[in-house]
Amino acid sequence: MRLIAYMKPYAHWVIFALLLVLGLTAFDLYRPMLVGDAIDTFGANGDYDVIIATAIKYAVVLALSFAFNIAQTWILQKTGQNIILQIRKDLYRHIQSLGSRYFDITPVGKLVTRVTNDVDTLGQSLNQSATQMITSVTTLIGVFIMMLSINVWMTLAALLILPVSMFIIQTVMKHSQKYFQD
Repeated sequence: MRLIAYMKPYAHWVIFALLLVLGLTAFDLYRPMLVGDAIDTFGANGDYDVIIATAIKYAVVLALSFAFNIAQTWILQKTGQNIILQIRKDLYRHIQSLGSRYFDITPVGKLVTRVTNDVDTLGQSLNQSATQMITSVTTLIGVFIMMLSINVWMTLAALLILPVSMFIIQTVMKHSQKYFQD
């Protein structure tokens, strides 16, 4: 919960990055549809102009996707680094406010290691895991919407298979774990 307090000053950047991720997901999901439409149109008409037009559209979508990806990665990395900087400053102020008794009973190496490792781990989580989670969730939602737009019945069939697949995976994991323990 404290981490959210550190994120509040950067909420507008995080929202902007989320919008970029939504655009990036839309571009990533549009590319296969673009190719599929070109194949269908070319197969029906045999018109090579369709292939050229699709290649141009594909290049534009790819360039936009690349630009959105760079922008959202940069924004989230910069925001994460600013949050970590503020956490480091607050930790430094807190350590400065501790009494001398604390430093008498706590080894300096333990304190430095704990502060350094914990903040670095938090920074890596914030910069990598959060970005991956946001991108993965939006992609999953986008794929689900695309599946629904293509064929509702096939989407429902795919969703009905998921619980069965999860049950099989859990069963196999439970029975095979004993073979992979030391």
